[in-house]
Amino acid sequence: PIVKELLRLPVVRDTWESQRRLSELAQHNLLPPVLFLSGQKDELVPAEQMAQLFAIARRGGVKAVFHKVEDGKHNDTWCVGGEDYYMAIRDLLTRVIPTPEAVQKL
Repeated sequence: PIVKELLRLPVVRDTWESQRRLSELAQHNLLPPVLFLSGQKDELVPAEQMAQLFAIARRGGVKAVFHKVEDGKHNDTWCVGGEDYYMAIRDLLTRVIPTPEAVQKL
């Protein structure tokens, strides 16, 4: 913990205020639908933090989806998640991107 704090000032300038920023954006309806892909063994973004961000988004009225990858770590969730990982992405995109038929009706 002490090393993290020592490095923060000279090296890492981002304070990762994700919860505050997400809450502000949600309050002002500035977020599109969001897919939270959470590796449950992520070493950098803990699963609990991802769940908190999801909850903030939902409370703010954001159309958010949460997808867990049980054995996913920070850099391998995409491959450990297998087909379900990509299906979660596809499902969100099919809800967000209009079909050619819907575009023609505009």
